[in-house]
Amino acid sequence: MVERFRNAMFTINTGGVVVTPLQVLLLAMLFCLIPGQVWSASLTATVERKTVIDGESVLLYIEGENLKSLPDTSALNRRFDIVDSRSSNSQILGNGGLQSKFTLRFELLPKHLGKTEIPAFEADGQVSQPIIVEVVERGTAGTVPRDNVFAEVTLSDDSPYVQSQVVLSLHIFDDGKLATADPVIPAMANVQIEPLPVGKQRLETRDGVEYRVHTWRYALFPQKSGTLELPRLMIAGSVKDPSYGGNLILRNTPTRRISIRTKPVSIDVRPKPPQSTAAWWLPAEQLELRHKWSTDISKARVGDPLTLTLQLAAKGTTSTQLPEIDLADVEGLKIYPDVPELLSQPKYDGLISQRGEKWSIIPQRAGQVELPEIKIKWWDTTANVEREAVFEAQSIAVAAAEGAVAAVQPPLPVAQSPEVANESGQALLPESAELTEPEQEAPVKPVTGTLSLLPDRHNGWMWIAVALATGWLITALCWILTRRRKPVLNQTVEPAGRYSKQQRQALKDLKILSRSGSASAFRQSLMTWSAFKWPDNPPLNLAEIGKRLYDAELSSSLHSLDAAVYSSAGNEVSLQDLHTRLLQSLDNRAGPSKSPSHDPLPQL
Repeated sequence: MVERFRNAMFTINTGGVVVTPLQVLLLAMLFCLIPGQVWSASLTATVERKTVIDGESVLLYIEGENLKSLPDTSALNRRFDIVDSRSSNSQILGNGGLQSKFTLRFELLPKHLGKTEIPAFEADGQVSQPIIVEVVERGTAGTVPRDNVFAEVTLSDDSPYVQSQVVLSLHIFDDGKLATADPVIPAMANVQIEPLPVGKQRLETRDGVEYRVHTWRYALFPQKSGTLELPRLMIAGSVKDPSYGGNLILRNTPTRRISIRTKPVSIDVRPKPPQSTAAWWLPAEQLELRHKWSTDISKARVGDPLTLTLQLAAKGTTSTQLPEIDLADVEGLKIYPDVPELLSQPKYDGLISQRGEKWSIIPQRAGQVELPEIKIKWWDTTANVEREAVFEAQSIAVAAAEGAVAAVQPPLPVAQSPEVANESGQALLPESAELTEPEQEAPVKPVTGTLSLLPDRHNGWMWIAVALATGWLITALCWILTRRRKPVLNQTVEPAGRYSKQQRQALKDLKILSRSGSASAFRQSLMTWSAFKWPDNPPLNLAEIGKRLYDAELSSSLHSLDAAVYSSAGNEVSLQDLHTRLLQSLDNRAGPSKSPSHDPLPQL
């Protein structure tokens, strides 16, 4: 049997080489372990279309096979905005071995009109071919826009003066499919940009198609004369697209992201006209100068402070453009300036800015005193002429202080003193005059050595001593009774009506604004609260608030707040710490009945 198996193994003889079936089987298994084919590597790039309408995106696909790394696509950012990017990987095990493949998908928005190149990409020695994409304007013959959405830009003035206001209006037209829109306004060199309120939606018909028009407005203030090139503005948004799926149960409408760009716009900025004679260049559409006195200046007296407020309001300027108003020194007056108050209010047709200046004026002598005239020159951009805002000279008739005459008169001789004259028996009034209740009206007379007054004097001190002793005994008895009582905890109750409704709302606003980081808004709200706190005599500035609350630390913090709002050094102040210090100061002023854990603000 062994011989029979041995003979079966020698069944193949080719050219003197004998191969057994077992050897054939082992050889076949070895060949199965060795890949029979090595897959070739490749890298390709394709686009869905090579002609793109301005403002629309194009899809780029980069596919690689049997590559170990991904290509570098950073070069795309120089010519395109990448709206969206996705990637996928797959591996296939076949008869020939393991094959890998990746796909990169980019949604690109071209930045410029004309022919734009998608560069070649490289990975593991494999290089794709570059692609030329042509970007054409909307309405070009032979092109059909994918979405019926476009944008336009209009200017209130295409040749403004330097530093004057130009209102830029961004209009977005859509046929009803636009779901969201977010304009992106880039920073521009030598241009100050201030957002204005968004306009109301309106309807407009173009080429027989009715569009919804959405408008955003911005106030531009060019800081340099010459030609100003405004870049193309981009709007990132989304449109309703049923082909993108959706959820029938939730009834949500599927959307697809889009990007829209406007055409570039140029502005011819004119320099300051030679006709202007103002040292401070102030272009504005309208300007007013108002003044107000805290009291009637016809009742001015020496030593009584007066407060003069000058308010400069202008349309078409920023608050920092408004000049500082200088009140010259006047002989006979001490003038103390306050920190100016700056405010800008965005309106639909532009900015309205205000600058408020306050001075505390204290007359030093009686007589006629005159404040000089103040003139502010400004350029009327509407009428294209120079104008003047005038604060007319103010004449103040200062009266002497009350009691000033009696204070400066020399004292009377002793023999003529009213008290001595009365003590010596001389009549103070004519004989025909009648005195009523002389005991109450007669002043207390000093003792002149008359012995007859001593008994009455001793009787008076005796009764005073009895009264004081009685009061001391009553106080001691009350203290003893109080000490014997057991302390009752948590019985301190906030006095009813401690804060008015307006004060509570103002304190609530302060608490919210302390978290916002806006120092100017917090300061304005603090002044509003102080007006409710002291309605009869509201403080004129932050320093006066600190003085009225008798808190040195609070006064220092308020001074830092003023510096943060108005100082060019950019001081920083913690609004939350300042708010906490204000509440602590109010607690201290409330007295010992105030619970230290009580928060006077309503819960948010």
